[in-house]
Amino acid sequence: MNKSLILQIEYFLLHFLHWAIFAIPAGFSSTFLLDMGYSNSSVGIVTALFALLSFILQPILANRIDLSKKNILMPILSIMSYVVFACFVAICIIPPGLLAVILFIIIGSLFYSYQPLINAIIPKAKEGGYEIQYGPCRAGGCIGYAITAAVLGTLALEYGVKIIMAIGAILIALLIIVVHLIQKIIGNIDNTNASREEDIPFKLFLKRHFLFVILCASVVLIFYSNCITSTYLLQIVDRIGGDSSDMGKMLGFMASYEVIPMVLSPLLMKKISKKFLASFSASCFVLKIAVIALCQDITSLYLAQSLQMLGFPLFMAVMVSLVGDLLVGKEAVRGQALFAMAITAANILASITGGAVIDLFSVSFLLYLSIAISAIGALVFIFVIRFDNQRF
Repeated sequence: MNKSLILQIEYFLLHFLHWAIFAIPAGFSSTFLLDMGYSNSSVGIVTALFALLSFILQPILANRIDLSKKNILMPILSIMSYVVFACFVAICIIPPGLLAVILFIIIGSLFYSYQPLINAIIPKAKEGGYEIQYGPCRAGGCIGYAITAAVLGTLALEYGVKIIMAIGAILIALLIIVVHLIQKIIGNIDNTNASREEDIPFKLFLKRHFLFVILCASVVLIFYSNCITSTYLLQIVDRIGGDSSDMGKMLGFMASYEVIPMVLSPLLMKKISKKFLASFSASCFVLKIAVIALCQDITSLYLAQSLQMLGFPLFMAVMVSLVGDLLVGKEAVRGQALFAMAITAANILASITGGAVIDLFSVSFLLYLSIAISAIGALVFIFVIRFDNQRF
């Protein structure tokens, strides 16, 4: 078996495990925190904190990796993974309380910071002559998220929320093994080669690519509704008579809907303009939240969530590729970081406002607010993406 195929398989497993673990801070924050007696507003503050810390951490990591003469991408991923493992184990041991919440924030902030680093493996592997197909590997992430989310909701009802943390510890241990396997293949690819451009500070990058910054700002608004339906899905399900088991299964179905678009994304991008696909999928974020707002029972909510396949997975696959088209060289890594920061910023905005809106008004009001915010973002995105690549 050649190294390219081995790396493809390992990268698939990395996505599978990363997104399986990511389901815990992204999908079960409410379950974990409400079980300890926190309010919806408190859930929003806590999830905003780990998103905010990640927002600060992402450009620091991207700069450190880019400006280092050594290839430190996988070692940094490894260190982050060991810290997450220690936090999961500690939460399983200690009693519920403030320390457990702090450890959970660390887990969330580090895992929101993983994505640009995982995406950066693709250009790093390409420097060494290895080709990785992002779409099929990211589909592995959808499968991992779907399985974890579907199982954890039921297990939490049966055994309590600490079972979620125990499973998280097992999964992160497996991820550490995969990180070390990938390191064996791409670890010797140096950062110093003739094809790399001059080093530029992140602030200069933002000035040089102002139109790309506007594009990422629109992504913040587009993803607002997606973050609301993930972070506050328990409240959305409860609104129509469901429980945490229904929420877990719903998260699983949402992720399973993403597999086919991810697998087909390379073919779609060969046949259809990436900019058209990105604009179409951005519009589907708005369509999905609008339909969810109209749902009156669990069955209709399952049907509404099927629209997930037209929005999030297609948008992610296309944008990861499109960022590489709009930006070249080492600036593409910073572009991936900025794109990931936009999604993180959406989580911060949704976390801070979502819980407060529910407590002050209602879940229904939050859903209609989400429609308006994501619609504005989609309109700006569709307008900006039409410009020539050179303008970015």
